[in-house]
Amino acid sequence: MITTAERPSRSGSVTIDASYLSLTCGAIGALVYGLGCLAVWITPEGTRLAWGLQVVGPLLVAVGLSTQLEHMARRIGSWAVRLGIIGLFVWAVSGVPFLISPESYASPGWNQVLYLAWSAAYLLFALALFLVLGRKESRLEQGGATGDAGIHASFSSLTLGAVGWMLFGLGFLAYAEDLVGTRFAWGMQAAGPILLALALATHLDHLARRLGVAAVTVAIVGAGVWSLTTVAFVFDPPLAQSATWGPLCFWGVYGAGIVLGGVSGVLVIARKARATRGRQQPPR
Repeated sequence: MITTAERPSRSGSVTIDASYLSLTCGAIGALVYGLGCLAVWITPEGTRLAWGLQVVGPLLVAVGLSTQLEHMARRIGSWAVRLGIIGLFVWAVSGVPFLISPESYASPGWNQVLYLAWSAAYLLFALALFLVLGRKESRLEQGGATGDAGIHASFSSLTLGAVGWMLFGLGFLAYAEDLVGTRFAWGMQAAGPILLALALATHLDHLARRLGVAAVTVAIVGAGVWSLTTVAFVFDPPLAQSATWGPLCFWGVYGAGIVLGGVSGVLVIARKARATRGRQQPPR
């Protein structure tokens, strides 16, 4: 079933109804945040620029979602969208103390605040996806296949995504309680992005028709890179305290994965631009 979220063009390909503003905010937001993480890797004590990028990035993504609020609310439910936006704001605000005073990053107390905020943001994302899952099930019960209009993601992909964000959030909750790090905390932080990558992979055909194979592939690779952030720490927890490997894995690899997510967004924008030009050309 085709909804307003995906219309076939004259050529039969599926168009992208998300606005250029929302797509641009999302792509730039991911790129900016990822670069902020890479900056912390390069300067482990952190700088105002690095933390400023980490504040601005999620805010831009939140603005992008806000511009699509009405449209997305009709499809997946207003509370799911609102929780996602709130989670992004929590994510952004977590970096404000370090933007004001980069020296605070050396404080265990402020580190706990940072990781608790991250945990809260990721758990809000998980809750949002669980709400989408419940909405999809409710629509199917009420109207069969036609009642599922607007939610094309499968139950498996939604479940993998929700559980992935939940595990990632719980991993940071455990890390906030023990800043030395444990196999449990690192394992949860590794498992979460792996499940997110699987969520995208299980929905590959549909997403590829809408967003393009290149964009979806880059997003999956980005999630895979992201999952490598703490894998080494699972096998050797003390490695997280290494002055070299700790920042490289925790901030560098993580930032690279997020940057790939931003590149995926840029590819989606390029695909939308090509489709728009194609529709504007007169038929031969």
